[in-house]
Amino acid sequence: PIPKQLQRVKSVLSLGAPRRPSLVSFLKGQGVDKVTPKDLSRLYFLYEKADYRPPTLKRYFSDIRRFFNWCCEVDLMAKSPIRKGAFQMPSGGELDLAGAAYTPEDVDRIERALKPGARLYRAFLLALYTGARRSEIAKVRFEDLSLGSQGYVQIHGARKNLERRSKLRLVPLHPELARKLGRRLGAATDFVVSGGPKPTSPNALKCAI
Repeated sequence: PIPKQLQRVKSVLSLGAPRRPSLVSFLKGQGVDKVTPKDLSRLYFLYEKADYRPPTLKRYFSDIRRFFNWCCEVDLMAKSPIRKGAFQMPSGGELDLAGAAYTPEDVDRIERALKPGARLYRAFLLALYTGARRSEIAKVRFEDLSLGSQGYVQIHGARKNLERRSKLRLVPLHPELARKLGRRLGAATDFVVSGGPKPTSPNALKCAI
């Protein structure tokens, strides 16, 4: 895991927090092979009582599950208490639709804040006018844009088929997208967001946004 994730794992398993006991302190010397689904339900209740949100609870218990899976791999326990028919992982919570969508005012404010022609501006336009995922936006090349009367954007989706080939789909090209992207500066095979032969990392887009 990255350093930030590693710090969270340490906190969940051994260090704890002011309003959240670690797994070790909660077990109070109890061997890992003696942990039951009921023990984990009590731990979940303590975390829930401390007002942690469902997505946070799911991350914490994902760390605990990985720890128990490791214990099984090194023969410290026979079965993990987090498994089908035992303790069930908490859900990530329901989607808050009230805050999930941008209003037209939000979109206008974001566009005004971005510099036309910049990488993040081009990524914003593709997201706005195609609805593509972050990883898909990063892979769009100039040759994927058809600027004819019935123009389209060719989106390279996830490689979930047996041949590991990108699943393609065509999204109608919005006239505003063609106008705002402006003329192509590089080769047809260059990526739209990066403007060069190498794509922008989806994680870089996430951090920038």
